Amino acid sequence: MSSVIAVDVQDSSYYNISNESLNQQIQKIIDSSNSGDTVKFLGKNYENITLIINKNLNILSSSNTKILNNGLTKPIFQLNSKSSGTVISGFNLINNKDNAIYINGVKNLTIKNNNIASKNLAIYIYNSSNIQISNNDLVNSNIGLGILNSNSINIKNNNIKQNKNHGIYLKDSINTIINHNIIENNIQTGIEHENSISTQIINNTINKNENGIITTKSAKNLIILYNTISSNNDYGIKLDSNENTNLKIKTNTILRNYKGISFTYHYVDTNKKDISFNRVVYNTDFNILVRESNYNRISVGANWFGANEQSKSGVCPKLNGELIQYNLIPYKNQYGNIVPGLFIGVFTYGNNQIASNLPDMTVAAVFDNHGSYLNQQYANMVDGIAIFNFTDNTNLDQYNLKSYADVEFLELNKNANIKLPNDFYGNGGSGNGNGGSGNGENGNGGGDGNTGNGDGSSDNSGDNNPGENLGNDLKPKNQLSSSSLPSGTSSSKGNTEKQKDSSQGKILNVLDDDFESIIKDNPYFLAIVSIVLIGVLAIGFLYKRKREE
Repeated sequence: MSSVIAVDVQDSSYYNISNESLNQQIQKIIDSSNSGDTVKFLGKNYENITLIINKNLNILSSSNTKILNNGLTKPIFQLNSKSSGTVISGFNLINNKDNAIYINGVKNLTIKNNNIASKNLAIYIYNSSNIQISNNDLVNSNIGLGILNSNSINIKNNNIKQNKNHGIYLKDSINTIINHNIIENNIQTGIEHENSISTQIINNTINKNENGIITTKSAKNLIILYNTISSNNDYGIKLDSNENTNLKIKTNTILRNYKGISFTYHYVDTNKKDISFNRVVYNTDFNILVRESNYNRISVGANWFGANEQSKSGVCPKLNGELIQYNLIPYKNQYGNIVPGLFIGVFTYGNNQIASNLPDMTVAAVFDNHGSYLNQQYANMVDGIAIFNFTDNTNLDQYNLKSYADVEFLELNKNANIKLPNDFYGNGGSGNGNGGSGNGENGNGGGDGNTGNGDGSSDNSGDNNPGENLGNDLKPKNQLSSSSLPSGTSSSKGNTEKQKDSSQGKILNVLDDDFESIIKDNPYFLAIVSIVLIGVLAIGFLYKRKREE
């Protein structure tokens, strides 16, 4: 057996003494290496290198070696079936004549930590399986990543940007995972999905393309989950596929596209689909559109469209779907008593069940004192719930409180019967002195004097007077930051695979990003705008009346 060794490729100037081309000399190094060897490029720059990899090699550069091809109409790296197990990492590849990396008939291959640009495809995968594409920049190509007739391709943590056609083009393939990538500023489509089965598109940011995701032909077992799909010029998601069994589009943020989700001409509907718990807002034409399809009605699940009312939701009239509702309610402790200054913003569906699968977002609450906006506060909505803590301003009239989530604002709903999770409230301390709390995770019974100062751990119990929980037991199901809660409240945030959305909820029913700052600078702004509008209407009325006379 031959031993595994490290083979160095010297700087390109080292090879000028030979009558052979630089490409021929480096190809000989590849050909003479043993399977399993590491081939390390030591130089900074190489030109017109196109290498055929025909064995299992670890090909790497630790200095971001640049390989520029301006002369040969061939890939820089071409890998065939004998190269299974190869790893290519650490390169800056630019091919102005052809594909940068071409993979044909390969099993078990890794391409990672490269910057790649090409005239055609940055990476082209054909008839291959178990390919890992991770932590690459695939930019300024015709197509960033093309996958054809392949199986088990894993695309993770890549930046796929500024390509002249598609970011990712997937065709006739099975079991593809597209996970945690940034796919943006591609001239055509972020992900073009054609006739492929069992694809997972999870936790990606798909922004500022012509279209976000397009499906054609078969999209069976397609999962689109936890993505942010925003600011695409036309479609966020265009469903034009004729096979859609087990389609799942869930917990995505789809905003500021021209069309959010659209069912188009070739789409064939199925009851085996789950389109629910998406935040679909601010899309210019419709949030969800059915009119481009052949169906009079298409049904989906519960989604948040930025409003509690159908007329404000931006949903096509041909869609049957439930609008997730947003409610603002006063916080009550486990004894049913309202805690002054604490409020819950909660998203619900069905029979007032919490929409815990919604993407996280920022919501706002503000006290409205006759048009003056006081004590505005933002809160992170996580797992369908946000907490507003105005305990330092309990003298303010709570019934002047309003809350804003995307385009809808809600006044305090003191009668809402929301089904909070069973473990939302910790069990507070009881009895004199060190009363224990029964269930829950370390809730602090927040009494004072004879109401106890319970420790909230394990199964200890006090006696006599019940300790009144002043919010210190609040346990919103592992989703609040401690800064959102009153002093002394413990919280933890579970590990989640959700793609977080850092955009803030809009203030008032406007789309202007500067409107919020105007309100902050001038609390009488709304009153001034109202007076101006009334004046304009009055002038119009008088003018019309004069013309009739």
